[in-house]
Amino acid sequence: IGPGYSRRILGFRDALGGFLKVEQLQEVYGFPDSTYQQLKDKLTVDPARIKKINVNMATEEELGRHPYIGRKLAAGIIKLRNDLKNYADIEQLRQVPLINEEKYRKIAPYLSTH
Repeated sequence: IGPGYSRRILGFRDALGGFLKVEQLQEVYGFPDSTYQQLKDKLTVDPARIKKINVNMATEEELGRHPYIGRKLAAGIIKLRNDLKNYADIEQLRQVPLINEEKYRKIAPYLSTH
């Protein structure tokens, strides 16, 4: 792959906080499936290196910058945090109206309560 896709991959990785699965490369803007198919078996990820966002300390803007969260969901997360006086457990995110099961599974690994 060339420098353009390399920049996109690294930018997406940094915005996420790291890759949990190789399959997330398919979410990189414009990344060809044919290239992904050629590379997928040669790549590894280390989920232990994920940089998590503390939902009890993060600003709405910080949460909103995460590719899986965005501005509207960040506002909902902050509103519930204010109502709860802090999250005791990540599972409480399920109470945010905009979070369905699929969304929860995507964002939960990137968030922590401490």
